[in-house]
Amino acid sequence: WMVLNRDFTELFRDTISRGESPCRRCSELIMREVWRIAKMLDIPVIVTGHELPFGTSALKRLEGGVTVVRLLAGYRLTDEERRNILKKLPWKDPKLGGYTTNCLVLAPAIREFYKKYGYSFEFKRICAMVRYRLIDREKALQLLKCPEVPEEIYEELKRRGLDIKH
Repeated sequence: WMVLNRDFTELFRDTISRGESPCRRCSELIMREVWRIAKMLDIPVIVTGHELPFGTSALKRLEGGVTVVRLLAGYRLTDEERRNILKKLPWKDPKLGGYTTNCLVLAPAIREFYKKYGYSFEFKRICAMVRYRLIDREKALQLLKCPEVPEEIYEELKRRGLDIKH
């Protein structure tokens, strides 16, 4: 395992303050760094846990002979199937809001986007998940609601230098 320790505070502050999604820019920065390290260490394959394919394929070839594999996309596991697998593991859902379990800024970002536009920026992603039958319509409607953000998340973000509570 390798932990990438990068500060995206300015990216988050900028996008969230404008009521925009930080996800694409954050994901691009992370993937660029992972690709750079893969090239440096001569690692030909990067495996991610994303459940949606790149268009129609779970594989994407990057520059320099590096391939990204979206492992879950190949299995097309439903949300229920993934949850059943997780029940067998020592894992607890942190209930961070939005359709993720690893991002502290997602729910606050969705709330700010919701204030500005009246819907979630995860709309297209959630619709794709319904089309691929990864989640059902009821789950999608639940995920598209404006998330409640526990005060603890705002406090943790503030502790890390991101004071975004309005």
